[in-house]
Amino acid sequence: MAKPINMNPRAELQLSREAYDSIEAWNASLLKIVCKQTPAHAYQAYFAGNERPDSAAFRIGTMVHEWVLEPEVFLKYATTSHGTRTKLYKEAMADAAAKGKPLAAEDEYQLAKAMGDAIKMHPIVGGRFSSEHLNFNEVTLTWTTDGKPCKARLDAIRYVNGKLWIADLKTCQNASWDAFGRDSLEYLYVLQAAFYADGAYACRRDLEKCWGLPAGELENIPMEFEFICIEKTAPHFIARYSMTDEQ
Repeated sequence: MAKPINMNPRAELQLSREAYDSIEAWNASLLKIVCKQTPAHAYQAYFAGNERPDSAAFRIGTMVHEWVLEPEVFLKYATTSHGTRTKLYKEAMADAAAKGKPLAAEDEYQLAKAMGDAIKMHPIVGGRFSSEHLNFNEVTLTWTTDGKPCKARLDAIRYVNGKLWIADLKTCQNASWDAFGRDSLEYLYVLQAAFYADGAYACRRDLEKCWGLPAGELENIPMEFEFICIEKTAPHFIARYSMTDEQ
């Protein structure tokens, strides 16, 4: 049974991923399917559940997000040097599960940590991912658009320099402008940015309460959506691509 929620605009700071997945609402992923395929395909994806792929790229990307955004989750991992397709890895996974710990391959874990460290040490955005901002990572927004329930889970949202700053972390092989441009078209990043921005604006009253701001402080506030792309190979180059209200 999906979690029943009040679809009045709301920002939740401590909602688990599992609880977020249970919310019955439109999200950016479903809208991308509608744009690239058909509403029927989105309908099928919606009822197919939230099963996540098991690939090295996905596992590393997940751990980078956890190390930067939810370090307490990242530090719970047990690690093993055994390959992920081996019997010994499965045995190690069972042992870790018995102890209530997730399991990661040691090489993937160390790579994710190095990538996350590169973000944390970045001279501009690194400070925005310091421990004082942890409560505003993995923020869940729920709202209604044209009578349709919507939801989004933002990697990070900050109130800085008189504007709302939303960030989305992307792990990649190539963070160059050309590669990002191709990925933007392929994965409809502009749709994601617009959808998240709409959600943040719809939930601005709740965000004001979360930050302890006066009512109306976020009315008509400028907004910036920034993709932070980090390469998987050393030196883990980071590129930042922003989308503003004007775009």
